[in-house]
Amino acid sequence: MRISSAVMTACAMLAGVNAQAASQAQISVSGLKYELVDLNAADGVAPSFSYGDNYVPNYYSNVTNVQTWGTQNYPVPDYAGKGVYNLIQLPAPLNLPSASDESVWLGGHAKGSIGADSQGSFISLDAALIGVGTYSATTGSDMSAILSPFTELVMTAHVSSSVGISGACYSVALAPYYCDNAGANFYFEAASWKQQENGVYYLDIVGALSSNVVTVGQIGVPLTGARNEDLVVRYANWTDKPIAVQFREYAQLGGESQIATVPEPAELTLVLSGIAVVGVMGSRGRKRKSQKA
Repeated sequence: MRISSAVMTACAMLAGVNAQAASQAQISVSGLKYELVDLNAADGVAPSFSYGDNYVPNYYSNVTNVQTWGTQNYPVPDYAGKGVYNLIQLPAPLNLPSASDESVWLGGHAKGSIGADSQGSFISLDAALIGVGTYSATTGSDMSAILSPFTELVMTAHVSSSVGISGACYSVALAPYYCDNAGANFYFEAASWKQQENGVYYLDIVGALSSNVVTVGQIGVPLTGARNEDLVVRYANWTDKPIAVQFREYAQLGGESQIATVPEPAELTLVLSGIAVVGVMGSRGRKRKSQKA
């Protein structure tokens, strides 16, 4: 019985080496609004977006996509994902359309939804994974319009995000490259189109950018992270002429969990040595009983 118990203990050590990894991430955006502010009330021109005039680019559409997917590599391979699909609405609204997507697989799930309520637009992304695999959830809108003279575009949102990992590593010796991780990100962006001397239009990258980012992982220990804040991005047209402006919001989360399917070499050597010692002790014990008989 002693031998059996010792062997079972050694096997339990092996099982402990192969403990399941885990990763989860969540991001929630509420009160997402695009508002116009009049910078010169005396000019008598009301702030507005317009579509269909002669300014370049002449985009009408708001293209929104929601995508989720995940994979499970161990113990049983599994994959879930519906691919990318777009929702196109004309002309571009200032509220997000209603859409959702969800992927469920053996070791986890990823889901996302967007829409609008009395507080403004909202975005919700959530994913979790147990075992060896990866996950991702994304959504975003790209909008273009003509911004009236002396008008400011103000984008606001309340963003909260959280992530967590078990801290398991495929190989501690190779950390941080083979450890589980998780991250969440949201950003606003706005920029105007300008014309070069040769008449070619280009997107001025000096827009406005704000982000909410939480990332943990890649160090081989359990970790959690969270962030909660209000975001405001302002983009103003201080000229007396309308300008073409492109603006968007984008949210994403992703992560992976990794764990060795076999113990680390040093751990394996230790465990096997213990089993060998147990075996020798057992053999000696049987010999003594045989001699006494």
